[in-house]
Amino acid sequence: MDMAVSSTIPVVGELLFYYKLGPFGFYIFCVSQIDRMRETENTQGIERISIQEPLDFESGLCKPLAFKDNTINSESYSEYILTGDKGMGISTLKGDIARGKKDFAKGNGQRVDKRTTGSVPQDWRIANVVPIFKKGSKSEPGNYRPVSLTSIVGKIFEGFLRDVILDYLNENNCLTPYQHGFMRNRSCQTNLISFYEEVSYRLDHDIRGLMMARCHTDCIQKPLSRAFSWLGKLVGRYPWWFLLIPFALSAGLGAGFYFLPQRQANDIEEQFTPIGGPAKSEREFVRTHFPTNDSGQFSPQRLYTEGLFVSLIAVSTSDNVINVQTFEELMKLDEMVQNFAVMDPAANESLTFHQLCAEIQGKTCMTINPLLSAVQGNVSLIATIPISYPMFQGKIFLGTYLGGVTLNSDDVVQKAKAIKLVYYLREDSESDRERSLRWINEFIKFFTKNSLQLTEIKVSIFTAISRQQEFNGTTKTVIPLFSITYFVTIFFAIVSCVRFDCVRNKFWVAGFGVISSGLAVLSSFGLLLLCGVPFVVTVANAPFLILGVGVDDMFIMVSSWQQTKVKDKVEERMAETYAEAAVSITITTLTDVLAFYIGILTSFKSVQSFCIYTGTAILFCFLYNVTCFGAFLALNGRREESNRHWFTCMKVAKEKDDHRSSAYNMCCVGGGYSHITDKETDHPMTSFFSQALWSIPHQHLG
Repeated sequence: MDMAVSSTIPVVGELLFYYKLGPFGFYIFCVSQIDRMRETENTQGIERISIQEPLDFESGLCKPLAFKDNTINSESYSEYILTGDKGMGISTLKGDIARGKKDFAKGNGQRVDKRTTGSVPQDWRIANVVPIFKKGSKSEPGNYRPVSLTSIVGKIFEGFLRDVILDYLNENNCLTPYQHGFMRNRSCQTNLISFYEEVSYRLDHDIRGLMMARCHTDCIQKPLSRAFSWLGKLVGRYPWWFLLIPFALSAGLGAGFYFLPQRQANDIEEQFTPIGGPAKSEREFVRTHFPTNDSGQFSPQRLYTEGLFVSLIAVSTSDNVINVQTFEELMKLDEMVQNFAVMDPAANESLTFHQLCAEIQGKTCMTINPLLSAVQGNVSLIATIPISYPMFQGKIFLGTYLGGVTLNSDDVVQKAKAIKLVYYLREDSESDRERSLRWINEFIKFFTKNSLQLTEIKVSIFTAISRQQEFNGTTKTVIPLFSITYFVTIFFAIVSCVRFDCVRNKFWVAGFGVISSGLAVLSSFGLLLLCGVPFVVTVANAPFLILGVGVDDMFIMVSSWQQTKVKDKVEERMAETYAEAAVSITITTLTDVLAFYIGILTSFKSVQSFCIYTGTAILFCFLYNVTCFGAFLALNGRREESNRHWFTCMKVAKEKDDHRSSAYNMCCVGGGYSHITDKETDHPMTSFFSQALWSIPHQHLG
């Protein structure tokens, strides 16, 4: 440990010293570190990837330069003159004039044929020397750079001879890929970029090699990378199998959605309260020691829950509901409720409130409202009955039935703003509860669609399931918002993979990445529904998370694919892609799945259900990404390998045609790549985000 620290401090100090010198100082530091690593490798025997050495003529791989008899002749020279573009020299003849005179080209071409002497003609050697000012004082001769302007004919011949030599060297592979000078599409800038990549690669791999030689930290990453490399090669070799099998599996598991209505569990108290909480245990104690009997001995005070009820609240349009006109309308409202019936599919009979009501004293239904019971159908009695408050007739509490009460000095109601009618239903047995819930649901639908023509009162409804219905309705209103987020995510994923190159365009790849996430949701949800796992409404949010994870994995795989060599075979490119991308995808998937599966230990059933569905869906998303999506990526790679159009799948030209329009060259010419790295060029959006992220720290530093 002491040796490691002592060896690290000088390196850090040296790096800080060279950092002050700017980019050039950083390059010097990199080169010095590489030399030290090479010395370490020689002493410790560490294996390192060697750079390909340039080819030479003595190796036998490159044939000696020898022109054929017809390589340089008058016709080829004349053709080159007609296409040349040189400035005039001692001959005072402009290049465009020379191009226009075929006789001039032919005559000078004949002089080329007479090259047996092997020397340049004397008049081609004469030049006009022109001084070009550089900087400093103009009176100093050393501040000028001499430029020789030779004959236009000699210049054209120089260019012609250079092209002949370069064509020969390229055709016979006599130039190393590291040659940048005097090469088309090569310059000092490309040389600097290549050098920077080589230095970065050596620093990364050599330092990593030295670290791995001392401490083996890749004991998991290395074998995992090899395994996925083998899988990628297998997917690239047999893509159709890896594409069709996930589709067939999704179709089979998707049958589990048939049980979705049966698996839905959206009860608020059951799903959103902790399992085994003190409130539930105390309620169970009350239920055991104070049981209810809805058939003959019902009492609202003994309810340990809200019970099953329908409550109609009538508010006066004036200031008092205690009058004959209002009670006439209340009687009509009560008659509508009493006569409403629903069909019981199990018994094939109609169910009315009288058949389902909570009963007291035998078969008598629980009182709906004490005042309605007091008038006994004769609404004119309401004007004569003294209504004491809060205890009506000394035995019935009116506080739950009247609202906005005004009393006189004798505690008698003078007027009341609202009155409530409460209809309790049985729920002792499971069958009674199911039929009562059916009646309440159907009555709510009927009441909202068919309202009575009432002038004295305005009626509102509240039931035992109103809170549950509001909860279910709120989730449905959120669905359009999720649709917008789905659209934005899918649109961003597709746009990020679209290119202007008609061959390298990955529109279908991005679209299939989204489809792969959908297949994962279909398979995982269907499997869990088949296994009987409850489906809570919160699980409906999981597909958005799965889409985000799937799109992220898709970006990683596409990015790794673009870093492979374009000229390599599809199988090799898939192996490199999987070795690079699948490892990171696997680690993130394992952490995500583990996090959600740990969430199953919670005491909330809704959270348990959400974690089970989401964790399983992420697992399927990973499996489908490395199989189904990888297979489609391999098929798309075969299309690119044969240089076919992304939409029509027809072969297109690789080079632009100058005789065609720019629209044709954009739509029907493709397959380009970086000839420096032999990789695909970066996507414009990738460059945009790279520049944006690069500018953030520089803005803070500034």
